[in-house]
Amino acid sequence: MKFTSFFPALVAATGVALVATAIPATAAQVTTAVSCTGGSVTAGGNGYSSCSGPVSGNNRGAGTDNLQFRLNSNNLSLLPQAGTALDFTKYTWALATTSLGFDNTNDGGTSGKWSLAAGKSVNAPFVIAVKGGPDYSAYFFNAGSNITSGTWNTFGIVKGNGSPGPGLSHLDIYTATAKDVPEPLSILGTGVAFGFGGILKRKYGKKANQEQASA
Repeated sequence: MKFTSFFPALVAATGVALVATAIPATAAQVTTAVSCTGGSVTAGGNGYSSCSGPVSGNNRGAGTDNLQFRLNSNNLSLLPQAGTALDFTKYTWALATTSLGFDNTNDGGTSGKWSLAAGKSVNAPFVIAVKGGPDYSAYFFNAGSNITSGTWNTFGIVKGNGSPGPGLSHLDIYTATAKDVPEPLSILGTGVAFGFGGILKRKYGKKANQEQASA
């Protein structure tokens, strides 16, 4: 029996009509385990050194949602990491979006470019936050020399349905300032000063006690 006559014969024999069903070429997959590493943010042609997220909430929000709080917190468990993290405790972090004229060219989209205002650049460790949907991810750069622009996308954050790539809400940049750390000689000098101070205090205390005893 030829294959061309098989299906008509089957219908005639069984009385059951076969209905052809179209199969979609692709099926949308909802991703529930999106990582910041699925996104891409560059600066001056270089990729990020580590990233954090997605973090539920708004990087400009209150309390522990606030990224500046997380960066400046000694409790780094608030800042889950992927990759090699910076030593955040060595720096004071501040939101610098306005002061640097930080801007992006595709607000509401899923990818684009960012740039700083004319005459502005970054020459220290910095963080770029990508906010969209119900969360944000943060991308860390160890340092750079005269960084003025770069690229971004939102595939490291999720939509409300759990799939990656929401429309961008906003980008922010945070810059780091190294904390003042006493030089070794200064520490040594302070220790010596305290040592002499203790000796003199004991010496004069002993002398005062002797004078009281002889009075």
